[in-house]
Amino acid sequence: MCAEDVPFGTDAEADAAAAGTLLGRYVFNEYRALCALWPRATMAGDFRQPVTARAPVLLISGQFDPVTPPEFGERVAKSLPLARHIVVPGGSHGSSPGCPRAAVLHVLTTGTLEGMPQVCQ
Repeated sequence: MCAEDVPFGTDAEADAAAAGTLLGRYVFNEYRALCALWPRATMAGDFRQPVTARAPVLLISGQFDPVTPPEFGERVAKSLPLARHIVVPGGSHGSSPGCPRAAVLHVLTTGTLEGMPQVCQ
């Protein structure tokens, strides 16, 4: 958090995200205060650039994942030409054991997306 996330969040973004919530900016402010004291790595200049690769990539998002929502998976898939993105209906964070399990096992055992079963329809 202190190297990869907190340094990039602005006050305006925190205000917008926290507006109307029970905790408001509390979590953002706590992380910012902690990270001011915590030792952290220096990130490479291109750290926030999209990863690009011509490799089979299976992305799985839970429909209601608050940490890595489906929009993030779609954004990642745009720079990975061989990616497939599965959104688990009603799923949350860590949804791969559910309906996408057969697709996950296919990719892990074959190393390809070709022939991957249709799941989570």
